[in-house]
Amino acid sequence: MVGTAENFDAIVIGAGFSGMYMLKALRDKLGLKVRVYEAGETVGGTWYWNRYPGARCDSESYIYCFTWDKQLLQEWEWSERYPEQPEILRYLEYVAARHDLCMAWKWQRGDVSRHTDGDLRAALGRITAKTFIMPMSSDMFFPPADCQAEWRLIPDAEFRPIQTIDGHLALFGADTDAISQLDKHLGELLATKI
Repeated sequence: MVGTAENFDAIVIGAGFSGMYMLKALRDKLGLKVRVYEAGETVGGTWYWNRYPGARCDSESYIYCFTWDKQLLQEWEWSERYPEQPEILRYLEYVAARHDLCMAWKWQRGDVSRHTDGDLRAALGRITAKTFIMPMSSDMFFPPADCQAEWRLIPDAEFRPIQTIDGHLALFGADTDAISQLDKHLGELLATKI
């Protein structure tokens, strides 16, 4: 069966906190047509996959929220100070439904190399769009060094770490400087002539 090619302005890999934020910002702030690829069956990223007994947030619940929905910040009531995995996943699923984020996702399609027989070099080498790799500078879960191997496989990609001390939490909106850097890079990326 021959599929119909779809064109998108942006592709986001992963539907965790960062992927959800990127989808919302690119779609709602910039009006882009976005596709998110996620290997899991629903949103959550780390909070979808890590279901071991006792899995919980190591930050207080009020920090572990999206700040761009002020009404939800007031409405959502966490059951405890450091919520467990099921409650965090419920929160993310609620946010996705509330902001109509699920329509942009292709579930269980997170492997970008599936069309190249698992050859990641060939898959990333096929990218022709202008690409910025923007890890958080102090992210202990996804440090910039871990992104460099893939960055080098994408032709003409630029490596632009976001400077922040908030690490993985920077995209929750608490670090306005990190959000400003991200907006600046995205503005420059979108202004690139094709």
